[in-house]
Amino acid sequence: MTRRFPKVTAASVLLGLSLGAGVGFAATQVSSLVPHVFSAGTPIKASEINANFAALSQGIQAAGPKLELSVGGGTAVACNSGPATCFQVTGIASSTTPPEPVNWSPTPSVAPRVGTYSNGVYTAGAAGTYLIDVQLNSDVIPCAPSVEVNGGGFDGNALLGVTASYNNTQPTGARHRGILNHVVTLNAGDAVRVRCASTSSALGSGLFINGSFFRIVKLS
Repeated sequence: MTRRFPKVTAASVLLGLSLGAGVGFAATQVSSLVPHVFSAGTPIKASEINANFAALSQGIQAAGPKLELSVGGGTAVACNSGPATCFQVTGIASSTTPPEPVNWSPTPSVAPRVGTYSNGVYTAGAAGTYLIDVQLNSDVIPCAPSVEVNGGGFDGNALLGVTASYNNTQPTGARHRGILNHVVTLNAGDAVRVRCASTSSALGSGLFINGSFFRIVKLS
């Protein structure tokens, strides 16, 4: 018995591409998404079909959430507990002094594609919805994180995080965490900075290089 296979035509390929791009797109709209649009009855090439699928794949990936920034601690300094595995030791807690800016590395592991990063400050390059994700790994004193937008400092608009504390008998690096996760709407030009406040009026917080990070994900 001879098997018959369906004939691949330019029209059927165009239909498949249209469905892949989303129901409701007309052929004229598909032409803005892919480099090749075929007319019924004309020859098609595998290379052109592959180029169309590649263009659609890139468009789908670009539309999803993207890690916009990831940066860790900066230059090593001595911690409260001794070893030079911290990147910052904050001042003590004070009712008159705001939390101090975190001294992140000047070189992020993931550099912004939409915005910019300089001196610990991320500046949004486009309006959208962003996830701000911060973790501060501290030695003997927990550090409470906060985020300011547009130089507001530690005011009523600051975004606050929480601390998770175990005890100082735990292994170094597994004692205290300052954690902050906020979804915010930013406009182009909005500047985001992370601050940290020691939770002790007698001793500052030593922030470990390992386990401390500042990340921003652009959601839309």
